[in-house]
Amino acid sequence: MAKLLVFLDLTPMDSSLMENVKRITNEMSIEKIGFCHYVEIQEVTDNVNSYFKDLDAPLDEILRDEITETAEQFGFLPDNFEVLIHIRGGKDSLTDWVNNSEYDLCIFGKKVIHVGTGVFSGRLCRLVEKPILFVTESTLISMDRVLVPTEFSHYSKKVVNLINGLKDFKPKDITALHVYHVPPAYFPFISEQSDDLIEKAKAHARKKMDHFVEKSFPNRHVQRELIYAGENTTAKVIFDYAVTHHMDLVIMGVKGKTDDDNILIGSVSENLIKRDKNIPVLLVK
Repeated sequence: MAKLLVFLDLTPMDSSLMENVKRITNEMSIEKIGFCHYVEIQEVTDNVNSYFKDLDAPLDEILRDEITETAEQFGFLPDNFEVLIHIRGGKDSLTDWVNNSEYDLCIFGKKVIHVGTGVFSGRLCRLVEKPILFVTESTLISMDRVLVPTEFSHYSKKVVNLINGLKDFKPKDITALHVYHVPPAYFPFISEQSDDLIEKAKAHARKKMDHFVEKSFPNRHVQRELIYAGENTTAKVIFDYAVTHHMDLVIMGVKGKTDDDNILIGSVSENLIKRDKNIPVLLVK
C-alpha cells in the first residue's frame, strides 16, 4: 500500500489529516498522495462556477491553490502530491472514480471535537471499495501498537493480507482480539451451568484463535486476547480494550460473520467509526 487518497473539507479538521499523513510518510514508504475535496454545492447545480462569478479565478482553481499551499506548509513537496477537486457529477461519480483509481487507501477525518454531521464520510465509506482509515482531531497516528479484532471470517483474512502485504509495516506489538458471546436467552434454564457454558465457549474460541494466529502470522509474535462480552456489545468491548491498553490503531474487516451479505458495513464497524469513538480505525474491505 503506497498511494494515499486524503479527503479534505476545508475545515480545521484538515490540519489533523495533514499532520497524520505526514506521520504515516515518516513510518512507511508512500509512493503518491492525493488530497481530494468534494464541492458539495454540485449536488444542487450542474454549473458550480456560475454561483461564484465575482471570483478572480474558477472555484476549483482557487481551492486547488489553497490546498496546495496548506500541504506545502506541512512539508509536502509539490512533486509528491496532487490536488483533486471534484466539482461535478455528484457522490456517485466520485465513488466510481475512487474505486477505479490507483489509490490504495482512503483517509477520512472523524470529527469528535469539531462540529460535523459525518454524512459525507459515512456514505462514502459504505460505497468505496478501498480500505479506509478514520482519524480524529486528536489522533497522532502511530503504528507501534496495533489491535486486530477478529471473528475469524473471510474479512479477517483480508486484514491479514493487508498487514502482511505492507513491507514497511512493522508494529512493535500486534494484538488479536476475539470477543465471544453466549446467547443469554438460555441462562434462566441453565443458571447453575452458565459458568461452565462460558468456559466451554472460551475454550472453543481459544482453538479458533490459536489456529488463526498461527496460520496468519507465522513469523510474528502476536498477543492473543479472548474476552467474554457478557451484556456488552462487541464494539464496546473492542473500544474499551483499545483505550485501556493504549492501542495506536485498530485494523478490522468492514463486516463480520453475523452481518448480512447485503449490508455495506457491519454493525461493529459502524459503531467504532461513530463520532463518540475517539480512536483511529482502519476498515478493510
